[in-house]
Amino acid sequence: MLRGSVGLSELSIPHNALGPYGAASLAPAVAASASLLTLDLGSNGLGDSGVVALVSALSSGMEEHARLV
Repeated sequence: MLRGSVGLSELSIPHNALGPYGAASLAPAVAASASLLTLDLGSNGLGDSGVVALVSALSSGMEEHARLV
C-alpha cells in the first residue's frame, strides 16, 4: 500500500472507523514510508492497542530510516 512510496508526505484518513485492527494493519505500511511527515487518524476509535501498534511501528521505522541516511 504505502511501502516504498516516494512522494507521500501526508496521509489524512480521519473518521473511517479503523479501530485497533485497522491501525495494526496500517502500522507497518506507514512505518515503511520514509517521506511521510503528517499522519491524521483522528476519530477512528484506534484504542490503546491500535495506538501502541502505530507508535511501535513508527519508532522502528524511524530507527531504520535513520540507519539508511
